[in-house]
Amino acid sequence: MNKDNNAPKNSVTPGHHHDELAEVKELLDKYGKHALTGLLAVMVAVVAIHFYSTRKQKHAAEAVMKLSSARSIPDLEAIVANYGNTQPAEMALIALAKQNFDTANYEEALAKYDEFISKYPDTRLTDTAKLGRVFCIEARGTDAALEDAASAYASFVEAYPENFLAPQAIFGQARCLERLNRKDEARVLYEDFIANRTESPWVMLAEDLLKKISETSASVKPADVKVKEAAAAAKPAPAETAANTTGTVLDNAAKADDSETPAAAGGDTGK
Repeated sequence: MNKDNNAPKNSVTPGHHHDELAEVKELLDKYGKHALTGLLAVMVAVVAIHFYSTRKQKHAAEAVMKLSSARSIPDLEAIVANYGNTQPAEMALIALAKQNFDTANYEEALAKYDEFISKYPDTRLTDTAKLGRVFCIEARGTDAALEDAASAYASFVEAYPENFLAPQAIFGQARCLERLNRKDEARVLYEDFIANRTESPWVMLAEDLLKKISETSASVKPADVKVKEAAAAAKPAPAETAANTTGTVLDNAAKADDSETPAAAGGDTGK
């Protein structure tokens, strides 16, 4: 049997292999530097993206753990400071504003809501921050602040009429108007809400608030009525009543004089 018949049919002869090496060498000689540079650049980019992605995911995972264990304002502040480009940091900042509001630190809460709006102008929590800052303005309690808050609540509803927070803005506006003693305007807001948002889960609350306004209005007399009543009470008595009163006073005065005259009369009798 011929030994050559035992050789693999697809084997490459030394001469052919030499030719392939020559072709590769020729390609490398011609394009080697450029090809190698391009390949290395692509490899470096792929490795960098993978490293960055892995590192970013690890960083975000750490932020989630920190947020889940946060128990105080300093904990939330640390997350915002150290994990600023992650979603947990976004949530920590809105929670930080709310914590300050709940502890009556309204100006700090307002600053945090403003910081959130500046950092995250278009996220799913931005609307919450916008409404939250209006609550802070209302909490100042002055007439000027209540006017500003009422206007801001109205602007929020106008900008986001279908937002799930719109009912809170409507109730906030009505609340400010009540505190400004503009109860008729507040009543209209509640009535419109009940009429136009029949499917809202907040309708029952609106009805309760409307009822309270009506009860308060019934028990508290308007200022002009009070003024009229006070003026009526201060009016001089009718002529007949005045005459009777004057007569009574004079009679009493006469009786007092009579009580002083018996001594003199008695003296005349003894003479």
